[in-house]
Amino acid sequence: MEEKHSRRSVLHPGQQLHLYAPHNMTVVALQGEIVLGSPPMYIGEQLVRNTVALQEGQSHLLADSGWITIHARTRAEIACVAGTSKTCPGLGRLLLVLFLGLRRRLVPALMRD
Repeated sequence: MEEKHSRRSVLHPGQQLHLYAPHNMTVVALQGEIVLGSPPMYIGEQLVRNTVALQEGQSHLLADSGWITIHARTRAEIACVAGTSKTCPGLGRLLLVLFLGLRRRLVPALMRD
């Protein structure tokens, strides 16, 4: 069984957080808007980094490990949970919601994904 580790952080507008993300980590925007930069990878000779914009209540599962950046567009609160299941991401999100004690209005938004 995988061991789960979680981290919650508050970011101010324009602030960036750089952290190492283990394989299958889920990033959740609990409040505000963020831009998540995935771990860099090489395609041919080009170094590329994908970005994903997340709004309040949205989550993103990182398939690869590596250094990520989280940039806050507005005041944002984020949660990072390591070791989430790739085979059942819906269940992982539901457990994450219960674990973090999110407000009731965020639960329907997470279940739509």
